[in-house]
Amino acid sequence: MENDESVELSTSIDIPGEVQTGLVLVQNRLRKLAATEFVTAELHESVMYILKNQGKMIRPGLMFSVAKMLGQNPEKFVDLASAIELLHISSLVHDDILDGDAVRRGQDAVHVKYGQDRAILVGDALIAKAIKMASPYGGDVVSRASDAAMNMCAGELLDYNHQISGASVDLHTYLKIAELKTASLIATSTSIVADYLGDASTDTLYKVGTNMGMSFQIRDDIMNHMGDKTDANNSRPNIVSVFGGHGKPNPMKTAVKLNNFYIDSAALLLDQVKNADVLENYLQFLKIE
Repeated sequence: MENDESVELSTSIDIPGEVQTGLVLVQNRLRKLAATEFVTAELHESVMYILKNQGKMIRPGLMFSVAKMLGQNPEKFVDLASAIELLHISSLVHDDILDGDAVRRGQDAVHVKYGQDRAILVGDALIAKAIKMASPYGGDVVSRASDAAMNMCAGELLDYNHQISGASVDLHTYLKIAELKTASLIATSTSIVADYLGDASTDTLYKVGTNMGMSFQIRDDIMNHMGDKTDANNSRPNIVSVFGGHGKPNPMKTAVKLNNFYIDSAALLLDQVKNADVLENYLQFLKIE
């Protein structure tokens, strides 16, 4: 990096064929949710509006990768992966309301398209559907998914309180928000299949996912800072701004170092797990040069 803004980020992930197949199945599963599953046509229409545009599907991809790593057919976990993706999307719908974001995935945010009250119900419906889809995998799986959703709510509230207060965010608070809002669901994605199988690697894989989730949030912040800087414009916690507020001479470089620290920590943990190379491509995607 020759200057504070010169960073190189990966734009794609090389995903194994079985994982790609699983992601296509999740995409099809979500796009074919029937109106009867949401009781009314009006609610179904609003839900499908956000589901028709596919995101990165990082979380289902991680889940399928771990399933493959543990010798399982990823297709066995399509409904569980769909449930995790629905929890993620529900948080986006609600976050857009709290943050006042008008665009999501290249189209009007749900609250812009249908109004705030209806958007809240869309987010709630997605959570309810996620619980339904996860339930065949057992109570412990549902409990773990629910814990992640609760952490996300707590992290969003902490984030929102700082936004409305206008107070600067210190590093400790930033990391706590990132852990709750982002890392908790990614950690669940990397460990929930192992937990379902009763595999001894569950705790290690959760720690791997936590580190990856922290990196994912930092990477996203760096991309935002390099782009339209909407975080700064809306007083949102952003790791580059946090380091700048601490008087770091090169806050972007410091943010990149922190990002790569989390990736290196995840890689060290993966050394303890068999067949973990299936997750290497995700680590390379998240690492910043």
